[in-house]
Amino acid sequence: MRQRGFTLLEIMIALSIFAIMGLASYQLLRGEVLAQQRLQVASDRLNHWQRGMLRLSQDLQQISPRAIREDYGAQEAALVGESDSVTLTRGGWSNPLQRPRSDLQRVHYRVVADEDDGYYLQRSFWPNLDRAPGSEPVSQTLIPGVESISLRYFDGENNEWREQWPPLAAGLSDIRRLPQAIEITLNSAHFGTIRRLVTLSVNRPES
Repeated sequence: MRQRGFTLLEIMIALSIFAIMGLASYQLLRGEVLAQQRLQVASDRLNHWQRGMLRLSQDLQQISPRAIREDYGAQEAALVGESDSVTLTRGGWSNPLQRPRSDLQRVHYRVVADEDDGYYLQRSFWPNLDRAPGSEPVSQTLIPGVESISLRYFDGENNEWREQWPPLAAGLSDIRRLPQAIEITLNSAHFGTIRRLVTLSVNRPES
């Protein structure tokens, strides 16, 4: 009995079917890989926000009424707040290496625009509270993707919100006075507008 092989047409049809199946499998695999990558990017971005907001909240909640002397000896209030930045003294700065320094830390928050990294919320701190001339802070990117920050300060004594702290009418006697709460509004292209109200543990400093 004579054996009959595949014709050229049958081979071409089979190869075409295998090619279509291979292309479909590749597209499915590629789509799955891209989906996983997008999910990882979104997860990393969310983790940055959560860690950054936690760090910001902790700094505010550990605020100290300790005023400082800036580079040229002038006094600077315990908290210096503008509508788009804030500088404060916080306690609880851990010192595992037992370095000869205070457990208080001076920190500063603002939004920075960088050509490579885009907009981000920057946290800076100074190694010493009372700074020598030329002292430079150590800066870090806290939350990438933050396009703007808006801050308001609640004056508990006068029961009103302020755009600046200390209040303009405050004198040197109020240099250690702190707001009762701070409202933080962050704007991001990925998360939209996020608002956080942080109540401060305000203890009236002894005179």
